[in-house]
Amino acid sequence: NEITTANVETKAAASTKPKYYHKTDEEYKTEYKTSFTALNAIMASATVDNTAWTASDGYFYFNALANSATTTTKKVGESSTNIGGLYLFGQLDVPITVENAAHGWNIVVDLTVEAVQAANLKDGQVPTGWDWNKIPNGLQQVLSAHNTGRAPTTGA
Repeated sequence: NEITTANVETKAAASTKPKYYHKTDEEYKTEYKTSFTALNAIMASATVDNTAWTASDGYFYFNALANSATTTTKKVGESSTNIGGLYLFGQLDVPITVENAAHGWNIVVDLTVEAVQAANLKDGQVPTGWDWNKIPNGLQQVLSAHNTGRAPTTGA
């Protein structure tokens, strides 16, 4: 049922306009495509807070070691502790060009989150499946400095 850039034309052509919609079938199909394009553009343009995050190889890395005192920008001008999360981006707004054809659509934002405890993570020692070289240099330095002189821990 997912609408994608590749299938929006087909979905629009197969879609039946609702009975309350008083424009033509062609106008409805145009509105359907326009609404998808507007939503797709806003999803693609989500602005990541690049003061707190660094992009590398399709991932975003938090620029510091996070703990209970870490604060991030939640919305413009609003600060919050990480109890509510480390905010990647503040908000996504539905554009006014989204019209009636989008009625009933579900908008899903999928984020895959991976996290590693910083303790003992330094100098290329990363969990299986991670690549030390993809971690931004500045963060590599923070991790290694954090762990310099720490005795390795054992256990889970």
